[in-house]
Amino acid sequence: MNHFNADVPKISSLIEKNCQLDISIENEGSYKLFEHETSNGSSICLYDVFFEKQFSDRRVTSPMLQVCVMMEGSGVSYLEGCTAPITYLPGHMFLFFSTRSLEATHSSPAMMPMKLVELRFDVSYGNNIFPDILGALKKDAFLFCDDSDEGVWLARFPTPTSIRCLVEEMHSKQIETASDRFWLEAKSVEILSTTTKMLEKQVNLNRQAPVELTRRERKAIHQVYDLLLSSLETEWTIRQLARKAGINDNKLKRGFKSIFGTSVYACLQQHRMTKAAEALRHSQESITMIALDVGYSSPAHFAKIFKRYFGMTPRAYRAQN
Repeated sequence: MNHFNADVPKISSLIEKNCQLDISIENEGSYKLFEHETSNGSSICLYDVFFEKQFSDRRVTSPMLQVCVMMEGSGVSYLEGCTAPITYLPGHMFLFFSTRSLEATHSSPAMMPMKLVELRFDVSYGNNIFPDILGALKKDAFLFCDDSDEGVWLARFPTPTSIRCLVEEMHSKQIETASDRFWLEAKSVEILSTTTKMLEKQVNLNRQAPVELTRRERKAIHQVYDLLLSSLETEWTIRQLARKAGINDNKLKRGFKSIFGTSVYACLQQHRMTKAAEALRHSQESITMIALDVGYSSPAHFAKIFKRYFGMTPRAYRAQN
């Protein structure tokens, strides 16, 4: 990241007004961030971080609505009210809504780049909307944690192309003037609006065409998802994936859509593009080799799909980043 006007020398600068942090880190590493608090109490944080040693923190958050979009990096969090650890993955986003203060701990491994956008909105934004939406997703894999009796919801899902493009814009924009900050606020509201529409669409799909899945079928579909991510270079067919999962083609297609909110092939293409973008930013590998690495034998076809996702050719994207 080389467009922000804030070079942050100490990690203690990560402390925000609505959090109390207890941070433990052996080596500061290198990072930049941009933080902006709006007039209505919302905050926008853009992170581009590299830690040489393991990073961990503990924070107590106030009631809030939070949207986090992970572009690069990984980590694990333990959230009060969630029985299972929360795994952060590149190409995924998280919607967190809490009507009460709670404690969370987070850790990231050493030698890990982290690039993300974190948007925090006043709890009033979500009070009349998100309990109903997230409550309707109780049986859906979107909803990672539901402690609704205690006022806590957490949803995790693959980042759609529209939101990924917005985040890329936010990270590449030079923020210097008041108009730049208004632009940034507008983008953050657009991300929240797009997220809300996406969840509403998923709720409607579930109501219109519910897919009954056994626990074994759900597990099998999650295994297909993991397989896609671990072998992006492979040209899978639905039949091959269904056989590996031990379910029929139709159940795989409808079940995958129900759980992840996207088709098998759209999901595969999205993660291929995410990996290609990371390679363009962090390696000197040729564009042809990157195309082959993510499953495209034709560099021209790869460039066409990439431009559709990011609004520019792979060559232009590498030059800009």
